[in-house]
Amino acid sequence: MATQIIFTVDLDSFVVEGGSFDQPSAVGHPKMLVSKDKATSTSHDGDYHVPVQVEEQVQVWLEDVSRRPSVIIAPVRFIAHSWQGEDGVIKTFVTGTPSDPATQINVLGNDTPLALPSFMEEHAEAYGFDYDTDTQSKWSDDTEPFLEYWKSGGVMAGKDGVPKSPRIHTPYVTLAIGDSVGLLNYGIEFAVYVNGKSKGYFWFDPYINVLA
Repeated sequence: MATQIIFTVDLDSFVVEGGSFDQPSAVGHPKMLVSKDKATSTSHDGDYHVPVQVEEQVQVWLEDVSRRPSVIIAPVRFIAHSWQGEDGVIKTFVTGTPSDPATQINVLGNDTPLALPSFMEEHAEAYGFDYDTDTQSKWSDDTEPFLEYWKSGGVMAGKDGVPKSPRIHTPYVTLAIGDSVGLLNYGIEFAVYVNGKSKGYFWFDPYINVLA
């Protein structure tokens, strides 16, 4: 089972300029769409604690709320911030500069609340159409077989082609939740490009609620 979280980012609502990769600008929590195994999604505000099961896979996506094809929003960093277990104690994963980040992620002793995230791309269902260079467009006369369907004859110009594999790649981040119950506060840093030009880097800090 996997939970999909899609944050619908309203770029027009941003009141700050984008920062750099290492100094992104903070923005409010975007609204989100949540689904299980890509079933029908439900809409929630940005402060919603998304419920997931222990040992479940979580996929986090970001998309332009207006779905403009000229806009790319890509997650570029996942920050594990804090974990609040069943005892109610909030434990911070990293404070300052840890000497061993692999150890710092393990705030629960032998239990690691989450695995190392992976940054992935999914092919969208959008196909291009490439014209065949061997069927160069030219005027043809009425000896062409296709003109049998044109009672009065005529001339025509055409060029055949074939659809290629999807060219649109949708970036997302995926991670495996461990077997511990608790509330994960995490950060997502993302890059924004409009018409191929960078608008900078931003971040926000939502929640995942891990249930038994």
